Amino acid sequence: MKEVVLVSAVRTPVCRVNHQFTHTPAENLAALTLMEATTRAGIKAGKVGQIIIGCVLQQGEHSYLARVAGLMAGFPASVPAFTPNNLCCTGLLSVILGTQSIQAEAESVVVVGGSENVSQTPMMTSKVNGRTMMLDMVDVVLTDPILKQRVGWTVEKLAQDYSLTREEQDLFALNSHRKAVQTMATDGYGEEIVNIKPLQCDGSETKELVVRDGGPHHNMKLETLARYKPVFMSGGTVTAGNSSIPADGAASAILMDSKRALRGAVKPLAKVKGYATVGVEPLKMGLASVRAIRKVLKQTGYRLADVDLIECTECFAAQMLAVGKELNWEWQKVNVNGGTLAYGHPFGASGTIQLVRLTHELKRRGGRIGLAVCCAGSGLGAAVLIEAY
Repeated sequence: MKEVVLVSAVRTPVCRVNHQFTHTPAENLAALTLMEATTRAGIKAGKVGQIIIGCVLQQGEHSYLARVAGLMAGFPASVPAFTPNNLCCTGLLSVILGTQSIQAEAESVVVVGGSENVSQTPMMTSKVNGRTMMLDMVDVVLTDPILKQRVGWTVEKLAQDYSLTREEQDLFALNSHRKAVQTMATDGYGEEIVNIKPLQCDGSETKELVVRDGGPHHNMKLETLARYKPVFMSGGTVTAGNSSIPADGAASAILMDSKRALRGAVKPLAKVKGYATVGVEPLKMGLASVRAIRKVLKQTGYRLADVDLIECTECFAAQMLAVGKELNWEWQKVNVNGGTLAYGHPFGASGTIQLVRLTHELKRRGGRIGLAVCCAGSGLGAAVLIEAY
């Protein structure tokens, strides 16, 4: 089976909903990362065999976002593209699908990624039993269709099962913000971010150049988090402060057959050593990451102790704490620059953003093995394990 390498990995800043990227469509964000990823790798767009850019909130042009973004980025019309949706696992699923395509010898160069602009998600109408209802599509995505409950409600159940206190969850969220702020203060992002001039409502570029993530709170305090009220259950412990909030952003990475990369003098950043997709009971959604990690470690023969850095989607503080209790992992290796609790959660892009951050952080720290993992509503999970080149 062909060895797959990662030769380029970039992302936009992640911005809060209805802030800098309000008027910049998801396809524009994706196109920017596509152009930057190919430029950095020194690969001509016409040499790419497939574009896979995921998106969760697929309405209008977002329904075929990968194709639109590819054409906007200057890729030839002959390069096919598709847009998967696997809820919060979408960004990692794109990486897995691209890897499988190369391993199957269908392609030798694949661009993968994810993009989301929650700010531009429309309200929709639905006629049921003669009644017209307004639907918030973000709320629809965050509601489990089997349980008929918000995903956060399942995390409340998880917090109860693992005896997680409100204070523990708030402190975890606070530390995520602190790590993110510290990283930003020391310019710890290195080469992973591509700067962007957002669009205005008339479609013209602003003069402002967005170079930093907009989510982390510099003055976040535990007392502030303590004032938030439970969102999903009366008397509960899960609040807006210890949950990730929707955000806007995009990321892209280029995967190649290692032999072709080396023949073309393209320097790899990392090898894809393994990947896993899993399912668990919808009520245990937050624990899907546990099964995904165990599956990919068994597949590759590594132990959790062998992993130098872990990027795990922080959908909720309670979900992260429960996963930590199950795996007994070393917390100093996990989300070292903060996570989605601080940055925000662009649903379809977060998985790829994690992989981008992981790849560059391994290089900065001289680490060898990295693991990106996520869970998603309805009980989905995905993981990708890489080795720095």
